[in-house]
Amino acid sequence: MSNVRASIAWSFLSKYLTTILAFGSVVVLARLLTPEQIGIYSIAAAFFTIGQHFRDFGIGSYLIQEKDLTRDKLKSAFALSIAVCWSLGLLFIVSSSYISDFYDRPELDEIFIWLEFCFFIMPFGALPKAMLKREMKFKAMLIVDVSSSVVHAATGLIAAYLGYGYMSLAWASFAGISTSILVVLFFRPASMPWGLGFSEITHIAKFGWRITTSNIAGHLRGVAPELIVGRMFGAPAVAILGKATSSTNMFRQLIFQGIDNVATPVFAENNRDGGDPKGPFIFASSCLLAISWPFFGFMGLNASEIILFLFGDQWVDAVPLLEVMCLAAMIQTITSFVPTYLVSVGQVGRMAKLQILFLVTGTTLILLGAMYSLYYVCLAVVLQKVIELYCYSKDMRLALKVSSREIVAVLSKVSVITVSAMIGPVAIYAAGEFYQVSIYVVLILGGGLSLIGWLLAIHLTRHEISDELFKIYRTVGIVKST
Repeated sequence: MSNVRASIAWSFLSKYLTTILAFGSVVVLARLLTPEQIGIYSIAAAFFTIGQHFRDFGIGSYLIQEKDLTRDKLKSAFALSIAVCWSLGLLFIVSSSYISDFYDRPELDEIFIWLEFCFFIMPFGALPKAMLKREMKFKAMLIVDVSSSVVHAATGLIAAYLGYGYMSLAWASFAGISTSILVVLFFRPASMPWGLGFSEITHIAKFGWRITTSNIAGHLRGVAPELIVGRMFGAPAVAILGKATSSTNMFRQLIFQGIDNVATPVFAENNRDGGDPKGPFIFASSCLLAISWPFFGFMGLNASEIILFLFGDQWVDAVPLLEVMCLAAMIQTITSFVPTYLVSVGQVGRMAKLQILFLVTGTTLILLGAMYSLYYVCLAVVLQKVIELYCYSKDMRLALKVSSREIVAVLSKVSVITVSAMIGPVAIYAAGEFYQVSIYVVLILGGGLSLIGWLLAIHLTRHEISDELFKIYRTVGIVKST
């Protein structure tokens, strides 16, 4: 368990540093670039990230969860990764002009040139990174991720400052990915063989196509609002919506990914050893909810102040969208670890079916919402999260044996913590309605009171996260001293 806590500590440190760098650059870029410039890149990035989910082909997840990982399987995984990535690179070269014509944005061709090249170098870093995660070497992962983030941020900021517009974002992506590959090769596990193999490709592909179907469907569902909005409302609207979604995604980057990076190999190891996943699942979900609900409550309450502070007054149209997206995020976090568990124990077929279902329902709802306004698009996202909650709840009961009573018990305790954390911010918000209060006062004082209320509540309710925070703090202290 101490090894898991150390891994969580390193994973959290990595996510905090990379998120600070990424979000810091986003805040500055929001003032250097216009909504139209950011929107143009966002359309290209949406297609690129679809390709990124496809290029993994489930190989990373396969390496993490595979019980008997031989040299032949590693060689075959590398060969399959090259075949998939290079095919995607060629596909993007052929199709990029059609995408540009569809959105009537010739600027997309310039962006795709740099993003296409990334597919030809990605195989050399993808497998070593998956192996580092399998072996829970999160200190090395931290160095890889932070190095990439520093180069990504520096490239984007310098290019944007020099007036290169949307191309600064394309160059930043290419520079960040290239750096990640170079650094991860330095930490490449000695057990990984060089060279290609073909004997296990069929075995890996059987696993890969199912999880790829799941990943692609899930990601298409995630980028559907941007792709649909880009076509129906234009590039500036994509950027406005992106500021609302990126604000809520800040929690995923700061908190969830730090836990999820460790949860995946822990669930997989637990499954390999024949352990009961119910206890770790409830524990992880309860801790995540105890952090996420107060976080999104505070963000939704102070959406206007947060948008103005982070991005400036040219992005105020994102305020009502952020308020709705916070509600969607609160619903989503209830079952955040269900997909992680299903993939880590090899139930990728079930995940694929669910993601396809969510893609169909989500796209339909968003298309209906887009017929009215961006606000209705966000309301469609909320309704979609309710559908996902219903479906994932069945998996919690059937696959994880988590009863409705246990779910209610977790949510009841988290609700008390959330109310306690929101008393101070609500009082500050109410005072701001009668007095002229600076946004800095609202955010700093309200955030401080929220933290005090949160700490008091987790102590009085004896929530599991109270003890874990202390243990992680001690673990970090021990790691630093060594």
